[in-house]
Amino acid sequence: MIITVKDKQFAPYLSEAAIHARIAEMGKTLTAELKDSNPLFISIFKTLLGIDKDIKDRVVVIVEDIVDTGNTLAAFMPTLEALQPKKILLVSLLFKPKALQRPLKVDYTGFEIPNDFIVGYGLDYDGYGRNLKDIYKIQAS
Repeated sequence: MIITVKDKQFAPYLSEAAIHARIAEMGKTLTAELKDSNPLFISIFKTLLGIDKDIKDRVVVIVEDIVDTGNTLAAFMPTLEALQPKKILLVSLLFKPKALQRPLKVDYTGFEIPNDFIVGYGLDYDGYGRNLKDIYKIQAS
């Protein structure tokens, strides 16, 4: 079903069920691989506010909804690295490798997607579409 958000048309891309299933898989993988490391999970929003925990010698897992250009993450990596974590891992539900402009490694990816504009599941277009339960991809004109 094609939907309209503001002035653009979007087609279904990833269903809520597929997203939930992939998140569950990623959770199991992270639990198994990090079980002995006392990881600290942070979001980029938390990073923007400043980290109020001692992260020295800890595994820090940055959790992102989407990595596209990588500019925001690249700007904050030196700050995190200066706090001397044992390791920094990057987890992202969505990753657009063709949009990446910075040398970032996404350690755990939910879905690798093309460099198309998407909305839904928390992602918006000028404040609209964020509340959609599925992810939609823009239709070609």
